Amino acid sequence: MGQTKITGFKFSANTGYLWKNRSFTDRIRIAKRYGFTSLEFHDEVHSEDRQELKELLPDIDLPINSMNVRMGETFGCAAIPEHADRACEDIAAAEDVGAVALNILAQIRAGLCPLSMRQSPH
Repeated sequence: MGQTKITGFKFSANTGYLWKNRSFTDRIRIAKRYGFTSLEFHDEVHSEDRQELKELLPDIDLPINSMNVRMGETFGCAAIPEHADRACEDIAAAEDVGAVALNILAQIRAGLCPLSMRQSPH
């Protein structure tokens, strides 16, 4: 029985994890240079210069697969009724930059999850 050769993998660059010592836009340029085929954002779109990002995206020609809502101190806002406006703003931001999907994070309520579990291991 012959082996099937698997080719054509496509990899998405998650700018929240890769090249964190570089600026947001530099991370995007580096992703293109290293052959990534798409991008994923944590919540950088909400804190970085969105106009600069929108000007860069056509030049690098990488689609945005997904991005998160603003994570902030609560790691999301979908389960916080008084933050509904924030969620709507985040949806508009995703549409504005052309993200294909938006990861809606609910939140982590204080006292329900130990701080050690809330910190990123990266």
